[in-house]
Amino acid sequence: MVRPPRWEPSCGRLVGEEVTPFIAPSSRYDFALQSAAKLDGRGVPLVQAPVDIAFRVENSAYGCAVQAQLEGRDAFEGGKEPCTVTASDAFDRPERALCPYVSACGKFSHVEAATTARIIVTNHACFRSGMIKIPVEVDGQVRNTISVREFLLRLASFVVVDEVDAYQSRGFEACGELELASRSRP
Repeated sequence: MVRPPRWEPSCGRLVGEEVTPFIAPSSRYDFALQSAAKLDGRGVPLVQAPVDIAFRVENSAYGCAVQAQLEGRDAFEGGKEPCTVTASDAFDRPERALCPYVSACGKFSHVEAATTARIIVTNHACFRSGMIKIPVEVDGQVRNTISVREFLLRLASFVVVDEVDAYQSRGFEACGELELASRSRP
């Protein structure tokens, strides 16, 4: 018998369940910097940081082995790692190559953790517009690129959107103007 998770007020979380945060891979670098910036000027090592900040940094920071090997004009900006490269094969057909370190760098650890977690927590922006730009198997098919929203909806049997009115509002704002077909002019 599987025991359901229980809410533990003393620690403010569910106990007995696998929970993972989910940040879009392309946003993790900036999120880690923003979280670490909250410690700036305090002179506090990460192990002595407040629990919430330490959790954010530990669950968002990663290292790129390729970046450590490049210098000068070959180097790239942090958070802009070339995890996939498109090149042409012998017949000029586009071919995608995946970084050999992608499984070890940690940038995509949230994607991997989400496949086994019972509870996945993400924010509105990630759910609405985040992208996973590495091959992922979903419903028996390998997808080279997939939106975070589609990935999580296909993976989960149940999705809860907290503050759904704010989610809808931001979605409508992102759409810009909506012109009805009945009022449009040819």
